[in-house]
Amino acid sequence: MQPQPPPPPARQPDTPAAPAPPPARQILDWLAPSPAGLAAPSAYEWGDLLRAREQILTGLLRIGAALGTLALLVAILPPFYDTPPLVLVADSAIVVAIWVVALRRRLAYPLRVGVLLAGLVAISSVELAYFGLSQDAAILFLFCALLAALLLNLRAGAAVLLLGVGALAGVGTLIIAGDFLPLAHPVFELSASTLITTCLLVVMIAGSVQTGLALLLDHLRQAWQREHHARQMLEDERDQLELRVAERTRDLAQARDAALAASRAEAAQRSFLAALHQATLDLLHRHDLGDVLQMIVDRSALMLDAPYCALLLIEGGALAVRAYTDNQPFLRSDRVERAQARLSWQAIDTRQPAVLGDYGAWPDRRELYAGIQLAAVADFPILVGDRCVGVLSIGRSTPGQAFTPGEIQNGTQFAQLAALLVDNAQLYDTAVREIGERAKAERALELQALELQAHNAELELFARTVAHDLKSPLTGILGHSTLLLDLQGQLTPQEVRDSLSTITQMGHKQASIIDALLLLARVRAINAVPRQAVATPLLIADVAVRLQDAIASSRATISYPDTWPDALGYAPWVEEIWANYLSNALKYGGAPPTIALGADTPAPGVVRFWVRDNGPGLSPADQALLFQPFTRLHADRADGQGLGLTIVQRIAERLGGSVGVESELGRGATFFFTLPAGK
Repeated sequence: MQPQPPPPPARQPDTPAAPAPPPARQILDWLAPSPAGLAAPSAYEWGDLLRAREQILTGLLRIGAALGTLALLVAILPPFYDTPPLVLVADSAIVVAIWVVALRRRLAYPLRVGVLLAGLVAISSVELAYFGLSQDAAILFLFCALLAALLLNLRAGAAVLLLGVGALAGVGTLIIAGDFLPLAHPVFELSASTLITTCLLVVMIAGSVQTGLALLLDHLRQAWQREHHARQMLEDERDQLELRVAERTRDLAQARDAALAASRAEAAQRSFLAALHQATLDLLHRHDLGDVLQMIVDRSALMLDAPYCALLLIEGGALAVRAYTDNQPFLRSDRVERAQARLSWQAIDTRQPAVLGDYGAWPDRRELYAGIQLAAVADFPILVGDRCVGVLSIGRSTPGQAFTPGEIQNGTQFAQLAALLVDNAQLYDTAVREIGERAKAERALELQALELQAHNAELELFARTVAHDLKSPLTGILGHSTLLLDLQGQLTPQEVRDSLSTITQMGHKQASIIDALLLLARVRAINAVPRQAVATPLLIADVAVRLQDAIASSRATISYPDTWPDALGYAPWVEEIWANYLSNALKYGGAPPTIALGADTPAPGVVRFWVRDNGPGLSPADQALLFQPFTRLHADRADGQGLGLTIVQRIAERLGGSVGVESELGRGATFFFTLPAGK
């Protein structure tokens, strides 16, 4: 887009040039300029009589002085040199006087008018004395009367007129009577009718002109007064209008300033609410209470323009600082009682913001804040429903920067947000804790259920085994006992001995089953198992004594290491493990059995003991069934109740170890158990 040229400036209306004054006015202004300090009147501003009379007087004085000077010059030059000296002296005095008052404009106006009129009267008198009742003398007296009426008032004009007419009438009467002859015309004839006519003409002309002049001046005065009054009213109305315009302008300016202030406040409030909304969204995604509290403090310090901020929660009757800005490290782990933080407790008790303009001058201030020189502070209660859970405390260090009502309202809103987030975080922590506890309880219940299920299955197998294994020997015992009772007289001694031997074997087998069951019960029942250093060579020697008949009958070969590593365990139980493993090796080994005993350390802190045979070995499926209770493999090759390896597993686990087997078909089997290494 091409830039548009700026619009042409608005045409200002042409100011009309002031009209040039008429020539008469220009002459008047030259002859009688405006007095010093007074503004020159505009064209034909005749309403100001004093100013007009002053100008007229000054003009007449200058004209009279100039004409008088010219007349004197003419009088002393040929052919007029014969002018009487007395007339020259009188005229000179009159001209000098007129020059003085013409040039000295600061003289009183009546004095200047009097000098002018006196000069004209003197000239008129000289005219009468020299020339008699002439036309010039009548004009001069007429002119004096008109000037008196114009420059002074109608009364002065009438007085001068009477004086002039009296002078004309007096001189004319003297001339008619022959008592007076003009100096310049010794022979002068004058009739009474001429005298009367001249006087009447002077009176009529002067009177009519004076009357008209008086009426004109009166009308001018009234017009001037009306104009002055109208002008004054216009000026008053203009002043009132300007005052109203100024007041209206001031009101509009105040309204504009108020509107701008309200607009700025509204914009600031909208900005604060938007930031508060964004902060709410950011904080609602956080569930850790400590993280939430710290973010509330940081956002409060930024959005409320308060560099010092802390959040305190009520814990055990005291206020504990849970979050604070980085510039207040001294608040770490701070706890305050009611007597130490009166402002915070005031906010808690009143449920209203507690505000101070100068914290440093407050008598109940805490010395803890002496290093940062707090000025304005405000504490806002954090209300969760009807319950106050703490306070949000903010502070400024700039003197005179008090909190405004709008900022206090924003702080209250932020405290409400803090209450919502604190309650949400607490509810979340409670829910997480309850869920964790419930999950833990459920896991415990599941473990208990599994253990109970295993125990039930074990008890079921135990019951079947007890019913089967105990019943079999008992059946044999009962059968042979019945046979001996029923046929005691018919049996041979050898048959009696065989029956008694069978009964004895069956009794020993039943006792062995009962001993195994009792051992299994004891292993499961004992909670605290004492652990001591195990003397492995002595235990194996005791086991060899217990199994010497089986070793001898099977013609087994057993090899032992020269040294044994130290291990921790419970000797009677460890002996049962060795006895079980060695008994199984004698039963299921080769023919004859070749058995090796040994130990190693597969990992730090662990000792593994093992028994290796040369039997047929075990398949993976058989290995999986070995340590299940009441399970017997190759029951056709050896008698047993299937409890041996189960007892071994229980003992090893109770002693902090484990059991296992390593075998391949046709390569024998290695049974092992682990124990904690000795110190």
